Amino acid sequence: MYVFFFVCLSVGDIQGSRTCGECPPGYAGDGTHCVFLGPCHVNNGGCSPTAACVQLSGTVQCFCTRGYRGTGVGPFGCIPDPDSSGGAGPLPPDQSGGVVLSPCSSGPCQNGATCYPLATSFMCNCAAGYTGNTCQSEIDECSPNPCLNGGTCIDQFNGYRCECANNYEGQNCQTEAQRESMLPYVYKFPFNCP
Repeated sequence: MYVFFFVCLSVGDIQGSRTCGECPPGYAGDGTHCVFLGPCHVNNGGCSPTAACVQLSGTVQCFCTRGYRGTGVGPFGCIPDPDSSGGAGPLPPDQSGGVVLSPCSSGPCQNGATCYPLATSFMCNCAAGYTGNTCQSEIDECSPNPCLNGGTCIDQFNGYRCECANNYEGQNCQTEAQRESMLPYVYKFPFNCP
């Protein structure tokens, strides 16, 4: 196991204060001490996103998961194969820890999210408009309602629009509309009243 130390920056003029960044991909820790997790924890070891990455004695092997076929290597290393049950695939980790599966090998992140393996789990970086542990939910931009002055919020993908009540306008119905006043017309007739 390798432990790497990364540079932390001092904060202002306060003696002993510092700020550390996150550990880089493939490492786990607090930013001051980062432990290398193995090559399968960086970009799935160079395997296809639909492949299982296995590390045996420092060597990375890629196996297409069930329903896919191919070399397993690279972004297009596994292609759908509906007539196949897939390759034999990697064995689950044994007691000696000889086989390491990337937590991202099963493709847990949804809706175009990027999976980042962690020590024993994964983290999904959601595409715009999605949220949740696996990016399974569309963000409701109308909760809470951003429309003011009685406006109605209409949720849209990665945005919203407001339908404003009478006499209001603007992106969030924040501005009172300037309308010409309807003053009564004064008519003059050609005759005099008694």
